[in-house]
Amino acid sequence: ARSGCSPQPAVARQLRASKKIQVQSGAVARRLWLLRWPLLIAPLVLLALGPAAVAVAQVHPRSTPYQAAPDWLTVRQPPPTPDVQGDAALMPQASAGFDGMAKPGRWLTVRAVVANAGPPIDGQVRLATRTGGETAIYTQRVELATRARKLVTFQVPGPTASTDLKLSLRVGDDDLVTREVPLRLLSTTDFLVGVLSDDGVMPSGLGAVRRGSNPTSLAMLAVADVPADPLALQALDVLIIRQASSDRLSADQRAALRAWVEQGGQLIVAGGPGWRRSVDGLEGLLPLAGLATSTVGHLRAFSRYAGAAPPEGDVLVTHGAPIAGARVLLTQEGTPLLAERWLGLGRVTFVGPDPALEPFRSWPAADTVWQRIIVGGRPALPALEIGSSGGSSLQSALGEMLNLRLPGVGWIIAYLVGYIVVVGPVQYVVLRRWDRREWAWIGFPLLSFGAVGLLLGTAALLRGPDVRMASLSLVRLAEDAQTAPLDTYIGLAAPTRGSYDLTLPDGLAPRPLPETGSGASSPITLQLGGDGVPTTLPQFRLEGRVPRALQLRTMSPMPHPIVADLRAAPGRIEGTVKNVGPDRLEDAIVIAGGEAIGLGDLSAGESRPVAITLPTNRAGGAWQNGPPPWAVPSTRTVSGADRRRALISQLVQPSRGNDGEASGGVLLLAWGPAPLPSVVMGGDGAGTVGSALTGASRQLIEQALPVAYGERDVAVPPGLLSRTVLDGTVLGRGGGASFVARGPVVFQFDLPPGVTLVQLDRLTLHLATPATGGANAPLPRVSLYRWPDRTWVDVPPTATGVANIGGGAAFVDGGAIRARVEPQGNEIQLDQFDLSLEGVRP
Repeated sequence: ARSGCSPQPAVARQLRASKKIQVQSGAVARRLWLLRWPLLIAPLVLLALGPAAVAVAQVHPRSTPYQAAPDWLTVRQPPPTPDVQGDAALMPQASAGFDGMAKPGRWLTVRAVVANAGPPIDGQVRLATRTGGETAIYTQRVELATRARKLVTFQVPGPTASTDLKLSLRVGDDDLVTREVPLRLLSTTDFLVGVLSDDGVMPSGLGAVRRGSNPTSLAMLAVADVPADPLALQALDVLIIRQASSDRLSADQRAALRAWVEQGGQLIVAGGPGWRRSVDGLEGLLPLAGLATSTVGHLRAFSRYAGAAPPEGDVLVTHGAPIAGARVLLTQEGTPLLAERWLGLGRVTFVGPDPALEPFRSWPAADTVWQRIIVGGRPALPALEIGSSGGSSLQSALGEMLNLRLPGVGWIIAYLVGYIVVVGPVQYVVLRRWDRREWAWIGFPLLSFGAVGLLLGTAALLRGPDVRMASLSLVRLAEDAQTAPLDTYIGLAAPTRGSYDLTLPDGLAPRPLPETGSGASSPITLQLGGDGVPTTLPQFRLEGRVPRALQLRTMSPMPHPIVADLRAAPGRIEGTVKNVGPDRLEDAIVIAGGEAIGLGDLSAGESRPVAITLPTNRAGGAWQNGPPPWAVPSTRTVSGADRRRALISQLVQPSRGNDGEASGGVLLLAWGPAPLPSVVMGGDGAGTVGSALTGASRQLIEQALPVAYGERDVAVPPGLLSRTVLDGTVLGRGGGASFVARGPVVFQFDLPPGVTLVQLDRLTLHLATPATGGANAPLPRVSLYRWPDRTWVDVPPTATGVANIGGGAAFVDGGAIRARVEPQGNEIQLDQFDLSLEGVRP
């Protein structure tokens, strides 16, 4: 009877409670759903910080340095202090460079004599030098017994700005003696001439020689001052050996001299009374063979370079027969007085009489002889100046190879969309299907924390677990050179900020490079090895994903990967180039006369034709063979391809003549594989073996290509002759080939090595200024120097800037042609100033 009635009270109460719970759960779910936007926004804020999490170590906290800089590095005005602090007897002598002079960025020799009159010493000699924003402290261990003396030599990268070096002797944590080593840092355009002589007498007139608007700096040297490392000779432009005991040069010093000449140096050896001592050990470098002496009553032949001949009187002259490939600059009655030979990029000159003795000492015009001998040169290879914008391109290329980029925009958008879809519609559909919508108050925070964890985990994976390394090498190969300079730039990055112990097993002395856009860093300590002993960098600081860069420079034998068969024709260079190396070369470029063409990739054994038209009249910034390859975006998809092209642009553009000088010749640039430099993390150089760093490496090959100018009939097109400023001032304007002459400027053009003419059929001057392009500015006055009567002859250019000169043989002396340009106003912009010629060989 009760079955049809209302439910029992207990059942009713249970149903009401269940309904109440459902209503409350629904209310909680609704409230959580209304809070969905704050819960969504919180992870999105964290996600917005995702790139920072991926590059979590990219912040470089300069405001709180991790290591205090030494007192002598702080920027303040301390009271005057003596050069030597502490016991001066412990370090009685210290010197740097060549007679206290050096050039910015070149490798430097620093010598210090350490003496000990007390108890035995076991300590370190420390050399502090500054390179841009980086300060490097090079150390060497020294052990001294009582009453012992020791010569400590550093061969390290020199400073890039004017500064004093600092030497100290440290035992434990105490500096027993500290002294500043004065160093006169010349300009990169200054001319530094070293004179190696036992009697200490300078050649007459040498100090009056000028290179452009810069005077010549002279350094008197002894045999012990000649470095045994060719890198330390780079600051010298010319080395003169007269009345010197060359037989005391070690085998390493002689090998360094040869390598220095091959890379562009000029070695001058003088004859005269002390010729045997001067040439002993250098016979393989001289342009003459079978040397002998004879006495002559005058040297009137030298009047070719001045208005008057040297005073007459008996003079002892050393002479010989020219070797194959040598060029005789001056003869007297069939006797060579001046002869030279090219060796790689440099040359060796032999002077028959001693230029420091009579009659040169009494000859007021002795400087004209030196102006003829030491000015000029063979086409050089471009070098990267780290202080210029090329340093930024280099570090950008290293950063690309290290793959330090933030995640792509597409990846971030996909991550955001995926998170919103999962936390919103997917969660709702799943919970509704399970009929558990009240779980949303747990699902929102769990999904948010999971997204953040996934983001941070991905960031950790992208950072990587180990220290990363990338290297870019530049190798410069010259014809007939046995060795080549190799500049290797290393980029290092770590997963987290910290200090790491690094070792260079090869014992090289690295140069720390300043970080792009940052201020001065804390000093880097380097314990030098050498002689097979590794160099260590203890506690080398890495700021996470901010790469630190080091430069290594070595001289080593390098094979020439390219064989060229190029021929010169009037206005053109034609022929083929072939890759004879084992590796594939990428983005090969041939440059001649300021023009560049791309050859693409060259596989091993592959040949490619070359045809370049050289302009006879160039407008500023114009290219006759189409846009240069580095101005065209790369079609490669590999990382850093465009960065490497920008690096080539920074490397090549300055050599197009914006300083008034042009290198000339034909150059090939190509990228290829390179061995990774040996860098070990964790080794101490004393038997403890660490783990070798791995990474990516590339190499840019710069190779000077030989050109055949004709077996008998010679044709040299415009732009191939190297051009040197003898006197006057020129100013660069922009990044193109133009330069500005203010006042008369004298240039010297040098014929290619091995080209000797007995007949000059045509000598043509190619001049391009804004006036030749149709402007109203007057053309400059142009003259050529006629050697026999020492007269400047005007050469009026046509409206197109081209002028043919008759009687051209009189304007050539031993391969040198001099031209002068003088503006007819305050200044004149020159877009092109070249010579071309046609003649006949002997």
